[in-house]
Amino acid sequence: MNKKPCDRRSFLATTASAVGTTLFAAPAVFASEGRPKDEHGRTVGPNDEIRTAILGIRNQGRNHIKYHQATPNIRIAMLCDPDEGLFADRVKLVGGGKPKTETDLRRVLDDKNIDCVAITMPNYWHALATLPIVWAARSISIPRPRHSRATRRPTPC
Repeated sequence: MNKKPCDRRSFLATTASAVGTTLFAAPAVFASEGRPKDEHGRTVGPNDEIRTAILGIRNQGRNHIKYHQATPNIRIAMLCDPDEGLFADRVKLVGGGKPKTETDLRRVLDDKNIDCVAITMPNYWHALATLPIVWAARSISIPRPRHSRATRRPTPC
């Protein structure tokens, strides 16, 4: 065995280059592990798509599902309605993965993956649904009421 003696200078240079290479490459290797990829193979970041829940999926809710489907970077992650009979038909309208279904707004707000909540319920429910959403620090999409005198006042936040 012909071993070359190791002096302090060569030891420090070798160690520094190995540590530097590891620290430089580690974020690129480990940051994208387990994250979803887009159609080009790039890692999808948390701000690349808005995960939306739609409250009320009957008539206007069906229109909102179609509108959100046509908007890029929006994914319908959850549908919420007290009528469980509507879920089978409305889930078929949603492309890009099957959304969760829920009958209670409180359980929608417990899901930390929801970024925005679209309210498509009747006008008299808007204020009652808005307050818990604001308290849960979520973004809200509320359509403007058309012909209701009772809801012409601003929503209390």
